Amino acid sequence: MVDAGYAAANLRCPAPDGRLVTIDVTGAVVDEVDLARIVRRRLKVTGSTARPRSAAEGRYSGRAAHKVWSLLDHGECGPQSTTCRCWGRPRPRTV
Repeated sequence: MVDAGYAAANLRCPAPDGRLVTIDVTGAVVDEVDLARIVRRRLKVTGSTARPRSAAEGRYSGRAAHKVWSLLDHGECGPQSTTCRCWGRPRPRTV
């Protein structure tokens, strides 16, 4: 969850053709966004809210999360990028 004041900084994080996903907001909810940056870098920007889930949805999410963490733990999947471009400074990603 982020404050709208971080919108401009968050848009500098994704690599070209990357994705920015925001789940819920706190505090300020209105901010100016540089649409040219989104278009030039071909970014996909997605937003959602954290909402209550039914018990059935919760059980499904729990099973899916368990399966994903198991794959990560056993090295069967992992990050597809070796560089994290966050806040405009590239740095090696630790795995």
